[in-house]
Amino acid sequence: MASPINVVFVLLALLDSQHSMTSAAEMYQEAETLLCNERWPAAQQLLGLAQQHLPCICDVKTLDEMPYYRFNPQKVLAFLRVAVSKFLAAFKSHSPGSIAGLPPDEQQHYILRFIREYLSQAWHEGLLRSYGLDPATFGSADASSTIPVARPPAEALQQIATAEKRHKVIDPKEAARKKAEESRAATAVAKLGKQAAGSKKISQFFAAVKPKK
Repeated sequence: MASPINVVFVLLALLDSQHSMTSAAEMYQEAETLLCNERWPAAQQLLGLAQQHLPCICDVKTLDEMPYYRFNPQKVLAFLRVAVSKFLAAFKSHSPGSIAGLPPDEQQHYILRFIREYLSQAWHEGLLRSYGLDPATFGSADASSTIPVARPPAEALQQIATAEKRHKVIDPKEAARKKAEESRAATAVAKLGKQAAGSKKISQFFAAVKPKK
């Protein structure tokens, strides 16, 4: 058995590697170029999925109907904060015993420790700082030593918050699910409309004929 893989985490690891290795990552590039990595020669196989999910962690511009992407650290943090919220909701629904009895802050810390397995140290530390937590003491045996630290600048926090709201709106899976629901609802309404029209015709057929004067 295997768990579904969130493609964004795979892309983040790939683009993080590219971002740290070359200044070209600061430029807008085609998805194919972004996935060109000597350390991950099979990354090109992600091209189709990448074009769908790159907007979660990249800025996007379109030129002559061709999308170009630029790695955006603020969008990454926004995506990770949304992921923390979703993981917490999933634990409450499917594994409530894991966080039973923990106060809200400790529940969040539990998820932050859990997500560490899927992130580089740099991104995990950045995520902790976005919550005002000290990476140096987070997760230590003495929980009381986890003290708040200086949060990112207000402007950066606002950018993260704005991107976080967009993530909740444009999440590909959620958008696809919502579109499917709307399509089913529209089909049902159209079907009911046809049934109602048919019923009216049948009623008229069996209606008593008024005698001619």
